[in-house]
Amino acid sequence: MDFLLWLPALLAGLLVILTHIPLGQIVLKKEVIFLDLAIAQAAALGVTLAHVLNIMPNSIQWHSIAAISAIMMAALFQYLDRKKTPYLEAWIGCSFVLTASLGVVLISSSPHAAEHLKEILMGQILWVTPQNLWVTVAYYFVAAAIWGVWRRSFYFIFALCITASVQLVGVYLVFATLIMPALATVFIDAKYKDKYKYIRIILGYILAIAAYILGIGLSHWGDWPASALIIFSLAILSLLLIAVVFIVKDKRAEKA
Repeated sequence: MDFLLWLPALLAGLLVILTHIPLGQIVLKKEVIFLDLAIAQAAALGVTLAHVLNIMPNSIQWHSIAAISAIMMAALFQYLDRKKTPYLEAWIGCSFVLTASLGVVLISSSPHAAEHLKEILMGQILWVTPQNLWVTVAYYFVAAAIWGVWRRSFYFIFALCITASVQLVGVYLVFATLIMPALATVFIDAKYKDKYKYIRIILGYILAIAAYILGIGLSHWGDWPASALIIFSLAILSLLLIAVVFIVKDKRAEKA
């Protein structure tokens, strides 16, 4: 019975993990670490705007505003990337701060501002519905279709995936799922990145799935916030994996 209560949250986690593990590897390779936060915050700004306009949550208009907001931000970064703009990470960081500040201004007059802001940042993974899951699947399907016909569309695919994930689990958990497993596995034979690419992705999936199960389980056991516990689980397991990788490398160096 307890498992059935956890099932929607676990399915939400698996959907986020499905796309974010490989995307995290690309983000790390491109060295645009805060891309996720900037686009996630742009999608959150769209959600905030829809909230201020009293648009029904999870309606077509609601999702359209969030997606358009994220895609516009992605188009800006796509342009800057193509132009080989120096200090791209700084531009991304500035965009995140400005978008977050605008969101705070928009929602400042709402009587439920604190609750809405918390939901955007930390999410409500324990309260996802089947409708939320199907909407996320639809976003991912569109992203996969675009990737199939236009391989140079990384920023737009990223925007669609992030838009869906932010509305499902919140900005912080999206960032942690994207970056922590990628960072934990990047040290695995870094000299041979292409050779070990799939090993890093597989280990990233295992790490993330274990962290979601552990975080959701601890949340159910102690009645603590699930998103925060999943993030802590991701961090702890990532550090453990990094430690194991370096221990193995040291032993190899001693033998050599």
